[in-house]
Amino acid sequence: MTIGKKRYIAARIIGLLILLLLCGVVALQVPAVQTRIARAAAAKLSEKMDGQVSIGSVRILPFNTLILKDVSIIDSSPAVPGADTLGRIGHLSATFSLRSLFRKSGFDLNRVEVKDALFQLVSPPDGGDVNITRVFRLKSDPDSKMSLDSLFTIHKLSIKNARYTMRLLSSAPTGQQHGMNYSDMDIV
Repeated sequence: MTIGKKRYIAARIIGLLILLLLCGVVALQVPAVQTRIARAAAAKLSEKMDGQVSIGSVRILPFNTLILKDVSIIDSSPAVPGADTLGRIGHLSATFSLRSLFRKSGFDLNRVEVKDALFQLVSPPDGGDVNITRVFRLKSDPDSKMSLDSLFTIHKLSIKNARYTMRLLSSAPTGQQHGMNYSDMDIV
């Protein structure tokens, strides 16, 4: 076999590998493929936590933008009946730094826009962990590298049409006539 023929075969193999790589990149830009991958990731995440994550659809724009629709996090063992939804977001758009994807300390989000959201914070009557700490298995272990503070950093946040409820079931009713009752808040 001559050197020219070997170069021709090597060039064909390299060309085929580049073509396969480009096909893979194009396939990852299809929203249905992105949604399928995100749902698989949500299923894996649900296995690692005490709750269920579901994602309606995903769109990843090239290099730094993520759009999620119909995202919900359901508590598998809520402290209060009817308070099983930890969070629900109708539309979330986030720009991120590619550098933060490779760090082990959490995500660095530049700009986040949230629409049609519900967040519920519930503290059980026995004074145990609040639902977000329990569902995501975030413990106040001094040896742990991951904590609630290091999950992510958001530089700019915009929230539209949101509701936040907080129930501190360990607090006794105050019976106060005026002021804010911090043990049972509902902010719209």
